[in-house]
Amino acid sequence: MRLADEPLSARLFWSPVGIKCPVCSKFVLPDDIECHLVMCLTRPRLSYNEDVLSDAKGECVICLEELCAGDTIARLPCLCIYHKGKFVLPDDIECHLVMCLTRPRLSYNEDVLSDAKGECVICLEELCAGDTIARLPCLCIYHKGCIDQWFEVNRSCPEHPGD
Repeated sequence: MRLADEPLSARLFWSPVGIKCPVCSKFVLPDDIECHLVMCLTRPRLSYNEDVLSDAKGECVICLEELCAGDTIARLPCLCIYHKGKFVLPDDIECHLVMCLTRPRLSYNEDVLSDAKGECVICLEELCAGDTIARLPCLCIYHKGCIDQWFEVNRSCPEHPGD
């Protein structure tokens, strides 16, 4: 008999703490396994952008080890990066996303520039006299519209993500 021909109950791992889900490996109570399997099988896959680092970028948000030049990384929807080549549990990524996307964003002071101040590192356009800017607690300044869009997916200064 092929594995696909076996009933689902024969393919599930039973233990005193519940049934091990064949999709995510979580242990689930027998009464909840059917609902859990439907949710597990229909959950959208997490999308990410894969890249190779050209220089060191601090620490991985999942394993907390250093991200070095040449490491293959994945960039999450929150714009945080982690080691792509290492084994990472989907729950760790989901937990990070929930924490990252729900923590309070930085507050900022809104102002209008009286003279040019260089470049906005988000859009790479000049900060000109008369532009509405946002000044973060770290004293970095950006176009107000740029930092508002940045804060839709991230909760820290673009230049000081660890602060």
